[in-house]
Amino acid sequence: MTHSNRLSKEADVKVIFGSLEKLSEPSRFFEETTITFLDKVSQSILSDQSIREYGDLVSFGYWCRRSNLNNLKLNYNESQLRVGLGETFHIAPSNVPINFAFSLAFALLAGNTCTVRVPTREFPQVEKLCKIFEIVTEDPVLKEFRYRIAIIRYPHSDETTQYFSTLANARLIWGGDETVQYIRKIPSSMRSLDLTFSDRYSLAIFSAKHILQLEERELKILGGAFYNDVYLFDQNACSSPRLIVWNGEGSELVEAQKYFWRIVGDIVHEKYPIQASHTSAKFLELCNIAINDLPIINWKRDENQIEHITLKNLTPKIIDVENRFGMFFEYSLTNLRDLADLIEPKVQTITYYGFEKGDLVGLVPELFLKGVDRVVPVGQALNIGPIWDGYDVPLMLSRIIDVQ
Repeated sequence: MTHSNRLSKEADVKVIFGSLEKLSEPSRFFEETTITFLDKVSQSILSDQSIREYGDLVSFGYWCRRSNLNNLKLNYNESQLRVGLGETFHIAPSNVPINFAFSLAFALLAGNTCTVRVPTREFPQVEKLCKIFEIVTEDPVLKEFRYRIAIIRYPHSDETTQYFSTLANARLIWGGDETVQYIRKIPSSMRSLDLTFSDRYSLAIFSAKHILQLEERELKILGGAFYNDVYLFDQNACSSPRLIVWNGEGSELVEAQKYFWRIVGDIVHEKYPIQASHTSAKFLELCNIAINDLPIINWKRDENQIEHITLKNLTPKIIDVENRFGMFFEYSLTNLRDLADLIEPKVQTITYYGFEKGDLVGLVPELFLKGVDRVVPVGQALNIGPIWDGYDVPLMLSRIIDVQ
C-alpha cells in the first residue's frame, strides 16, 4: 500500500533521495532489515576517505554501526509487540547539517516511514549521505528503503508543510522557539504526535584543580574536545556550551583559566577563521548584553575568536542571550549546588571535566530535577542519542500492540 503524491502544481518540492510514492505501513521495532540498512550506510561512510573532513558525518557513521544499534536494542523490552506509528514528517534545523540523519534513523528504528525536509541551504554532508543512501539501496534486499524514505527540500510554504503534516502520524520539529511555535499551528492529522526540539541552553563545568594536573599533551586533547563541542557549528547547536563554570578559587583558578584558554586559543586560531558576519553578530549581542544590564565583572577578547564575559552572579537572564561564534559567559564557584540559581527547563546539556560521575549524580535530587536533560563529558556535547531533550525518541515514535 502506498500514499499518492497530490501536491499542487505550484509546490516546488525537490526529492533528494527516495520517493513520495512510498510504503505507509509501519514495521517492527528495531527490525533486522533496518539495522542492516543503517549498518551498510555506516560501512560506506567509514570506508570513504573523502568524508573524513566532515566530522559530524563520520560520527553518524560510527553511531549507526550494527554493534552500537544492537546495544541500543538491548535497552528495550523485547517481550512487547511494538511497531512504528506509521508515517513521520521531520523538519530539520537549518544550522546543524547532519541532525536530519539522526532524526531519520530514530524513526526508522522505531518502525516508521519518513519524509524529511532538510534545509534549503545545500550542505555537502546532506548531499554525500543521500548519495550513500542511493548506493546502499541498490542492494535488492535494501531497495525497500527507497520507498520508506523521502528526503526533500522546498522553500517556505504553509500549504506544502500542511500537506505532509496531514499524512503524518508524528512530526519531529527541530528549530528555534519561533519555528516550533509556527509549525505547531499548521494542522496535522487527528492522531498525530508532535515531538518538538526547540531552543535550549547548555553549559560546561571544569575543575580548576584537575586542569592544572594535566600535562600539555593531555590538555591539548581536552582543548580539542572542547573545540568540537563549540566551534564545529559556530556554537549554534543547542548542546554547545555558552556558559563556562569553574569550580575553584584564588590563584589556582586564575592559573587554570590561563592554562586552558591558551590551549583552546591555539586550536581556534589554527582551525576557525572568523568571518565578518560573525564579528557583526557578536557586536550586536554585546550591545544586547549591555542593554539588559547583566551582572558583568569583566570582558576580554582574544582576537575576536574568543570572548570572555565574567559574571558576578548567575542569573537565568543569560539564557536569553544568543552568544555564538566563541562568546562565553564565565562564572566561578566552590560548590556546584550554587548552579541552582541558573537551572530551569530550558537548560539542556551540561558537559564536565574533572568530576566523577557519582559526584554529579548526587546532585540530581537537589538540583537537576528543575532542568537539564543530559550530563556528558567534554567532547560529547554533539553526540546525539535515542534519548534527546528528555524524550526516548524511538519509544515515542512507536506503539505497543496489547495481546492478551
